Amino acid sequence: MARLVSCRTPLSFRDWRYLHRARLDILPLRGHSWFCSQEQDTSCRRCGKENETGYHVLNHCEEGLQLATKRHNTVQDLLETLLVKQGHDVTVNKAIPGQRLRPDVEFLLSGSRVMVDVVVCYDLPGSMENAYQKKIEKYSSLGRILPLVVGSLGSCNPSF
Repeated sequence: MARLVSCRTPLSFRDWRYLHRARLDILPLRGHSWFCSQEQDTSCRRCGKENETGYHVLNHCEEGLQLATKRHNTVQDLLETLLVKQGHDVTVNKAIPGQRLRPDVEFLLSGSRVMVDVVVCYDLPGSMENAYQKKIEKYSSLGRILPLVVGSLGSCNPSF
């Protein structure tokens, strides 16, 4: 059934249960006061550095940075594939001459250069809006930028 809901996910029924708990922020993580008493250790089980919350586990835990990078690269690869199918000549991760900036995807649209920079952040409206604004500020002097803001739990807010 889960595969019928989305054709792009290998998620099993069990995975969907955890995804929904994560979206509702009700996973049994040590950093939640309802899960652990105040006497118990609330630090992350993987890195031990910060409180174990969904925000930390998905986006800031040093032990999970490879997974965060993989999420980013998966979104970038999907975007590249879709643009190539539409007939666009796409460049990926190409540094802009004379700059330290490296947009994830660049292509021409009606003769204008379009840069797309993917950001995968935590699924909170404030967090997603902040990530969008940071990308706009970062690339604003170079032309048209389309920040693609995707939440680490699958949210996407195209209204920005």
